[in-house]
Amino acid sequence: MSAARAANLEAGGEALSTFMKRVDAVLRDLESSVGNPKRVSTQTVNRASLSSGGVD
Repeated sequence: MSAARAANLEAGGEALSTFMKRVDAVLRDLESSVGNPKRVSTQTVNRASLSSGGVD
């Protein structure tokens, strides 16, 4: 393998590592937010909220 190709692979690996760290951080933030899928799934919507005002 040429030195240039090895350098490109190393740079690509660093970019992937950086990307993975950013994705992990976003997932951690989501886990602690109100957008957490477990929290969202416990929400309920009452019938009146779906009405446009007086028509059932």
